[in-house]
Order: sequence, then C-alpha cells, then structure tokens
Amino acid sequence: MILWCCGCQKYLGEKQPYDDYSFTHSLCRGCFKKATKEERDPGWQTQDDALRDIFHDYLNRVQDKEDIDLQVFIKSAIKTGFGPIELFYLTVQPVLYDIGMKFFSGEVTYEQERMFTRFAEKVLNHIYLNTERPHAGPYLALVCADSNSHSIGIRALALRLMSEGIRCDLHLPQLNKEKIIDIAKNRNLHGIGLSVATMEQLADIPELLHRIRKSNPGIAILLGGPVIDPQNIPHPVDFVHDRSNFSALLEFLHASYSKDYKPFHEDDLAS
Repeated sequence: MILWCCGCQKYLGEKQPYDDYSFTHSLCRGCFKKATKEERDPGWQTQDDALRDIFHDYLNRVQDKEDIDLQVFIKSAIKTGFGPIELFYLTVQPVLYDIGMKFFSGEVTYEQERMFTRFAEKVLNHIYLNTERPHAGPYLALVCADSNSHSIGIRALALRLMSEGIRCDLHLPQLNKEKIIDIAKNRNLHGIGLSVATMEQLADIPELLHRIRKSNPGIAILLGGPVIDPQNIPHPVDFVHDRSNFSALLEFLHASYSKDYKPFHEDDLAS
C-alpha cells in the first residue's frame, strides 16, 4: 500500500502488501503536529479522488493504445497539487504494476506494455533533469549490474534520494564490471549502489563486490533488486535495500558520511 501525506501531498513510502496500490491516509511529521485528533487516527484510511481518476485515465489510455503527452501529464500534477515525484510514485508506479500484471495475463500486448514503460522512463528523465542537485552531504553512485536493463526502479530511487538531500550520480545504461570498478575508485564517493534484477546477474555479484572493495576500501557497498534475499547477503555488502526500508537507507547513508564510519571487510567475518 502507498503511504502519502494528506496534508502536504508528499509521497512517504510503501508498506505491505506491496501489490496493493491503494492510498493509505498518512501524515508527515510536520503535518502531524498540526493535525486534529481525528486526523491522527492511524486507522483512518482514505483514497484521493483526483489520484484515482489519474490512475484510471492513464491505464485506459495504455489499453486503448493512445499516446500520452508528457507535458500534459506534468501539468496534471500541478493542477492536483502534487509534485512530479509524488505523481510518479502515486500514479505511474501503480499503473506500471497493473500493466505488468495485465501483460502476464494476456490482457495487454507487449507493445502496450513497452509504450507505457517508455513513457515512465520519459517522466523520470524529465524529473531528473529538473531536480536540484544537493551540493553537500552523503555522495552515492547508483549503477545497474552488467546486463541489467531494468532501470526504472533505480531511476526512481535516485530521484527520491535527491529529494531527501542525498547527492546521487546515476550511471545508465547498464555497465560492465570494469566501468563499475572505475566509478567505485572515486575517493569522493561515500557509497556505490548496485541494482540486480535476475538470479543470473546475482551469480556474478560476489566477485564484483570483492573487486570494488579492493579498489576502494573506504566505500560503502549497497545492493538492491527483486532477487536479493536479506537472509543470504553476499559479502562484502554494507547495506541491502528493498522498498520497505527507505528510512533505514537514509540513516545508513548519513552514517556512511561520518568520519567514524567503517565499511564491511572480510576480516569482520572472523570476529
């Protein structure tokens, strides 16, 4: 389920069940302080009519094979009071999931699925190019593992991190191991995040992780993707990210920015 602030219209994250894209009533810290007792009730849930209408409008357009105008889409965000990042997470992401499910069940064609995926990438590129870059604080490079062409998730993560004051360099499309290691050698980086989409890609990750650590012992290594099992983390990884732990990710990145931070090393396994 999608968490969003009914006060300032800000996207706050997600909670289980992740395949349920209804909107739960939530409040950010600032709005919580100003809310009435009724509005603070965690059991109170609502859905926003404007968001629901936008969701179904774009879903119907994809199914009818209609082109979607990017500028009209962005203007609709302004009209409803939502920022571009919020509109992506609250409408594009749910439609992507719904289209994916309909594709697997045969309700939409491959061409329809690809059409909306390309539109989602255009939305993310537009937001990325128009998002102010933080100039201080934790500095993170985000890359897709070799042969991982699924970039929407890592693009969206970069935007959300930048909106929270994290400096992000997004390296796309997917890179081979040597280029990833060259990026990791940057001593100004506090961390490098790798996105892995398939089990085949995951099989090559341990060797890459060790080479990254050898090239830059001081860098934090982060790993994310649908095939990552937090119970069986390949070493040497400092943080495993999934859609449920964004707050923990922010805390980790700020900790890695500290002079006292020490990345994981193989010697730690023996202690």
